[in-house]
Amino acid sequence: MTLVKADGTTVAKSPGGTVLEAQAEADPKVKVLINVYRDSPYDGANYPTAEKQLAFRAGQIIPTSVWNAEFAAPTITSVSPATGAAAGGTAVTITGRGFGKDAAPKFGATAATNIVVVNATTITCKTPAVSAGAVDVTVTTTGGTATLTGGYTFV
Repeated sequence: MTLVKADGTTVAKSPGGTVLEAQAEADPKVKVLINVYRDSPYDGANYPTAEKQLAFRAGQIIPTSVWNAEFAAPTITSVSPATGAAAGGTAVTITGRGFGKDAAPKFGATAATNIVVVNATTITCKTPAVSAGAVDVTVTTTGGTATLTGGYTFV
């Protein structure tokens, strides 16, 4: 079989700009190799954390931007209370967005204890024992790390 133009002239495999136009791939695609699920939104009461919804099925081809959007970095808007004993053990609520069940809060370089991800916007935990002074509060998820600079002060 031969490809031809409307006037009957043969089209070459590399016809240039008259038949084909090269396209820069601004959003390359990826193929999902296994079924990938999304945890349902959870609030501790109406949605069990074990409930899953199919997000991408095996064999599906999707734009990379769609895949990357599933891994948005978290943000921290506040830590309450913002001060506590250097001995640690203060109950703290971290508020923000993008917290998943994998969220790992730290005060300075030291991990919090008794971590409970209440929902996508709230984490409760206890402060570790550290030296007195202001420290950054961070929350790390698969999407990245959020930092609240000088977000907690140990006294």
